[in-house]
Amino acid sequence: MSTLARAAALFALVLCTACAGTRTTPFPSADVPNMAPPPYTAEQIRDSHPDGAYFVTETLGPDGEVVARVRTEFFDPDATSVSIRVVGLGANGEEEGADAPGVRVDWPTLRSHAYFPAAGTRLEHTTVTVPVGTFDCWSYRVIGRTADGLPEETVFHFAVDRPGPPVLLIQSVDGVEVARMRMVEDGRP
Repeated sequence: MSTLARAAALFALVLCTACAGTRTTPFPSADVPNMAPPPYTAEQIRDSHPDGAYFVTETLGPDGEVVARVRTEFFDPDATSVSIRVVGLGANGEEEGADAPGVRVDWPTLRSHAYFPAAGTRLEHTTVTVPVGTFDCWSYRVIGRTADGLPEETVFHFAVDRPGPPVLLIQSVDGVEVARMRMVEDGRP
């Protein structure tokens, strides 16, 4: 699975300026061998996604145009899992596929979407600004190669105080930005 596909899954299932800086917030500790430490515990993700929580993300193509807009809704959460429905949004905000029934996902599975190989991941503290605000972030710079062997870099910016999907993701192939996903609406407490 490519890092962009992983990122899309993270946004769908949980589911802008980046400036490097120094923060005092420690990184989470690693708990899976050979993997970078995920940004949040399953419990933190659960507590951040009560019944009715939602967020909207948009994906921008290389030319900066919006190519996709998605609302991810959380409902019927309990101690072990939550139901998630993903609704595509048209250019004018109209719902596309709003009748989708959703899927049931356990909290540890949502957390596992943020596991990245330790050897190819660099962690940084950053501050990013997206349409929903400015956030102190744990940023995961994941380096790899495409199926064609080209260098690929995906940077996931996870807001320290907003457990869940990254508020900003930037993917580059061979040094050229090819996609950017950002949170544009956050309906979580």
